[in-house]
Amino acid sequence: MTDETLAAPAGPAATAAPGGSVVRQGVVVAIALTTANILSYGVSAVASRRLGPAEFGVFAAMLSLVIVGVVVSLGLQTVVTRALSGRAEAPLSALAGTALAASVATGAVVAAAAWPLAAFLHLASPAAVLWTAATLVPLTWAGFVQGAAQGRERFGILALVVLAVSTGKVMGGLVGLAVSRSASTTMALTAAGTLVGAVVATALARHLLVRPAMHGWRVAEVAMAAHALFALFVLSNTDLLLARHFLPPVAAGLYGAGAVIAKVAFWLPQFVSVVALPRLVDTRRHQAAVRTSVLVLAVIGVAVTLITAAAATLVVKAVGGSAYTDLAPHAWQFAAAGSALVMAQLLLYARLARGDHRATAVVWSAVAVQVGVVATVAHGSVAAIINTTLVVVLLLVGVGLLAERSTRHGQTAPATS
Repeated sequence: MTDETLAAPAGPAATAAPGGSVVRQGVVVAIALTTANILSYGVSAVASRRLGPAEFGVFAAMLSLVIVGVVVSLGLQTVVTRALSGRAEAPLSALAGTALAASVATGAVVAAAAWPLAAFLHLASPAAVLWTAATLVPLTWAGFVQGAAQGRERFGILALVVLAVSTGKVMGGLVGLAVSRSASTTMALTAAGTLVGAVVATALARHLLVRPAMHGWRVAEVAMAAHALFALFVLSNTDLLLARHFLPPVAAGLYGAGAVIAKVAFWLPQFVSVVALPRLVDTRRHQAAVRTSVLVLAVIGVAVTLITAAAATLVVKAVGGSAYTDLAPHAWQFAAAGSALVMAQLLLYARLARGDHRATAVVWSAVAVQVGVVATVAHGSVAAIINTTLVVVLLLVGVGLLAERSTRHGQTAPATS
């Protein structure tokens, strides 16, 4: 990481960066995100062996709740990025107040739902869900910190912040696995590690932040972005929760291992969306950013799916060990689903950047189709659930591409700031 990357200017000067600069920024973010994803994969791999299929099914369900709940953090990150992109000054103090409130509220909502969720997921107690709620509080705040760096296109600092939060979260989980074979204890230590990571991240980006002020909160804007991302992440994680509900414990554990493959495929190319978002906000760069990003994601997705299909047994053993070999015939479907989801995410960011919140309703429609089909006819096996999810996500990507085509022909609303 160079000093030039850390000191990259914000606003128009940054948006005019040459292609080489874009590549360099992408590499920096890719390294950070890949490292974070490898660490997260490591926790899942250790957990699958340490906890066993039944208890790992509980742990995997909690990780899915984290991913769903973290959409508030992503909503904050998106709003801050939009607020800062191309501007010398922006109301970060007001957004910091919003971030503090959102962090507490997110944890409180999940905690309030702990008992119903425990019953739905057939858990012995709500403890694991409560610790998941505690994990979401610092993760939500981290979204504000990451947005401050992303909006200024200070991708070097963003990389450090991502690594700090991920390392804290992962180390906490590993300590939990070392001292216990309980999913609840592991989530408790995960919450503690995430808090430490968020504190370190805030310190690293302190010169980009300001003291929180309790006025001028932009709650509605954050809520709209979080709502859209929440819909997408419900789509990307509901299959695992449905598997936990409908399948026997061992089969649900197999599905949990498959979900790890999907998450690897989903998070592997996240650097594309991170670097693209500030450009998607800029109407001058929007169409080029969409075209380039979709092409890169498609190439990566096809490669990941083909590699997974060719080395299915090796991939499954790497994820969960020999106890999960029955998953091998379906490994490529999980990889394809994760790859399609990341493209759907990029296209959703593109619509949000244009101020088009109709996309949220489209994603919710996809969720309704997924849940309806699985709940009624496609819940008898691992293959039935993942195949349904894959088809639904591919249809969603197709709708997103059509929406972008309509934008090029001037048929949708212009971007708003």
